[in-house]
Amino acid sequence: MVNMAGETAALSRSPAVQSRQPGMTAARASVADPGGDGGNTTISGGSVYAGSVGATVTNDGSTVFLTAVTLQNVSAVTKVSSLTVTNASGYGANDLYTDENGILYLYLPEGATTTAAETGSARYTGSVVTTSDAGTPLGILAVASEGAPVIVTASLPDGTAGAAYSQTLAATGDTPITWSKESGDLPDGLTLSSGGVISGTPTSEGTFSFTVKAENSEGSDTQTLNIEISPATSPGSPPVITTNLLPNAIVFMEYNQTLSVVSDMPATWSMVGSFPQQQPGVL
Repeated sequence: MVNMAGETAALSRSPAVQSRQPGMTAARASVADPGGDGGNTTISGGSVYAGSVGATVTNDGSTVFLTAVTLQNVSAVTKVSSLTVTNASGYGANDLYTDENGILYLYLPEGATTTAAETGSARYTGSVVTTSDAGTPLGILAVASEGAPVIVTASLPDGTAGAAYSQTLAATGDTPITWSKESGDLPDGLTLSSGGVISGTPTSEGTFSFTVKAENSEGSDTQTLNIEISPATSPGSPPVITTNLLPNAIVFMEYNQTLSVVSDMPATWSMVGSFPQQQPGVL
């Protein structure tokens, strides 16, 4: 069941009505005396073209009229997950699909206005008013515009001089969106692409403030951002020998002592001068 603001009604396929199109849709309705035998036929799945029934179509006793609504750029049978119709209180619709040309066939009361439809991939908006005129009212719902860009990136992570940096800016709005630097300075070594990516390898430390601009066919937006670049990481400090005292040795007795050192990386020992029977790092 598709719930709608104001709700709506649509016709669907019926075994008793032979002129039907796969994928066309609407809700339950009755065809008054379609076969001339004094009875009514309930339509409860699919959809029916105007003129194919040859009789008045009603919903709970009220006359409804066929309205064809085209979804812009739809060229295959497509499920409609949401439909917005005003001035159609009390109506509902289910299992809505377009035909292969993107057209929805809806049976609605006179004055009902179809204003929006949603599929799994897009939203369509416009205004299609149902009338009692002969023929099929035909209107188009166009792909809804998301409008001018709104930048949603409010801050950027810090970086380090000499280390690669890459961050992608984000904005809502119609695509494509083109990015540029409006004012200020990016850190030395970093650039901003038209796709909104700040990248490169910063070469100097400091705090850098700049304003970026996002622009599309509907307008633009700006945002001031900061990046703090820290000094390059130190390659390491010299080793510090922490052994400053050794126990005494006894002549002709084996002697073994391990020296200690504090170092940011593995240390290599060597002898300065001479010492009998010495091994590197072991006495």
